[in-house]
Amino acid sequence: MSSQVFIGMITIVVIAVIALFGFSLLKSTTSSIEDIKLIDFADKLKNDIEQTSTLKAVKYFNYEVPAIVDKVIIIDSGNKDGVLNQNYIKTNPIIVDSIKSGEGRDLFFMDSQDNIINSFDIGDISVGQFGDKKCSGVALIDIQGSMLELRLANKGNGKIFIGEDCKGLKYSVFRGPFNDNIFEYTNRINSIERTQNDRRIILKRNNDGSFFKNGTGLSNRFTIDGDLDRLFFDGFVPDNSHIKFQIKFKNEYIGPDLTKDTFYTYSGQYITLPPEFNNKYVKVKFILISNEEQTKTPYLDMIRLSYYE
Repeated sequence: MSSQVFIGMITIVVIAVIALFGFSLLKSTTSSIEDIKLIDFADKLKNDIEQTSTLKAVKYFNYEVPAIVDKVIIIDSGNKDGVLNQNYIKTNPIIVDSIKSGEGRDLFFMDSQDNIINSFDIGDISVGQFGDKKCSGVALIDIQGSMLELRLANKGNGKIFIGEDCKGLKYSVFRGPFNDNIFEYTNRINSIERTQNDRRIILKRNNDGSFFKNGTGLSNRFTIDGDLDRLFFDGFVPDNSHIKFQIKFKNEYIGPDLTKDTFYTYSGQYITLPPEFNNKYVKVKFILISNEEQTKTPYLDMIRLSYYE
């Protein structure tokens, strides 16, 4: 009987040891996976910074954030005095020591207790505004969910700018339907028109009552006093009909891949800038396309281009 009890106790101890060892191994494995994700985040950001540095452009990139991360901090290592004056930085001696020592670490991952999980050097960058946080050389980003979107902009001064521009967002607006001089029509058959009452731009009808299959128009020039950001439009697009756009920066109308074969297709789409673009004027081409049965027409009220001063 005593031998059975002894064997039973040994069995319990062995199971407990295996469970504990297995839990430790699982915890270690999980931690390793999280570490790999942080390294991937930093490597991808460095690569995206290098990619953006090859052309004068504004680009948006998405990054996967491990669940253990509560905050991401990005600092402008070239603005030491401004960064060190921020209250959150002052209370974190590890970040302060890193800045003062010139280690070059400018990307920090924090947990919910404000402990540093890991940190990296992502290169020579400038830091802008994030949400309602003013420009201070520090981006303190509270993580919500598993993905983080960052705006990278090449200002042409050798540094990549991370975040929103400090001077804020502005719009260049054309209300085409309310001014007959705003849009000039390029198609010879004149397949688009304005409605009588609300002056919206729509497709014309054929003699049989169906709408033209498509129609094209050009805006007058937009004045842009900063970095172009996104294209917006107000209007209505019925099912299976479309409105698409191209932008003329210099010699021809082009889409988001900087060729004449692609188009901007939805309101709020980010604009890709060509490397040589340094003009303050652009024009927009729009194409209205009916549904396959030609029973519906989209209509266009307004085109807006957003930019940062």
